[in-house]
Amino acid sequence: MRTTANTKSLEGGLKALAEPTRLLIITLLAKYGELCVGQLVDALKIPQAGVSQHLKVLRYQGIVEVDREGQWAYYNLVPEKINDLVGRLKTLASGNYSIPRGVTSRLITTSIAHPRSANSQFDPDHLTPSIL
Repeated sequence: MRTTANTKSLEGGLKALAEPTRLLIITLLAKYGELCVGQLVDALKIPQAGVSQHLKVLRYQGIVEVDREGQWAYYNLVPEKINDLVGRLKTLASGNYSIPRGVTSRLITTSIAHPRSANSQFDPDHLTPSIL
């Protein structure tokens, strides 16, 4: 369940959201707002320790935040983080991202010719700053 990527990376956010239970937790928080662990345990029908571990991953990535009142912990979605991840995905999908030069040069010099791109040339100087 652990995601090792830092909280600023697209990879870390996507890893956190890639797990179905965490995605369901996000959906519940988006629909109902602030929820406590007990409510999520009842809704998801998984042990409290499991819910807490999922919330820990989401918190580490900045996708949810916690508000503590005594023994109670209330979790909220951080919409700005979701919007940031969506924006980064859109940038990635539009082709405005950076590929490390070593990867590009290896692709250019590969001895494996792709039949559909045998005549195309790669321009490594046509890369933009990384979003990852």
